[in-house]
Amino acid sequence: MKDIYSNKIEQIPESKYRDLLIILSNRRSSDSAISRRELAYRMNMSDREVRELITRARKSRFPIIINHNEGGYYLSNDINEIQEFRSRELHSRINDLKATDDGMVEAIEFLKEFSPDQITIDEVVRR
Repeated sequence: MKDIYSNKIEQIPESKYRDLLIILSNRRSSDSAISRRELAYRMNMSDREVRELITRARKSRFPIIINHNEGGYYLSNDINEIQEFRSRELHSRINDLKATDDGMVEAIEFLKEFSPDQITIDEVVRR
């Protein structure tokens, strides 16, 4: 029996992206997770390039999970595991970005009260 992701991966043209998915399709649990450093080494890519491919794969419905305890990535087919990853990793990032955006909106509203030559950075910090 073929893995649930095999057909999807086979349809992807030969590329580093496909190579990543093939490697991860053989890593199906936290026990077999592979580090990003090892992925970068095996694929002859930079850490940043590997991170970008992982992000691309996640956006394309490949649930790549990171296991911080075991120190690596794997391709999951466990719905509970994927939900836990979303809660632990993604929702905290979303909330952090929202708080940062809220702060920027408040800064814009505050600065609208002044023309650029009327306020110094010290005055901004004190408020």
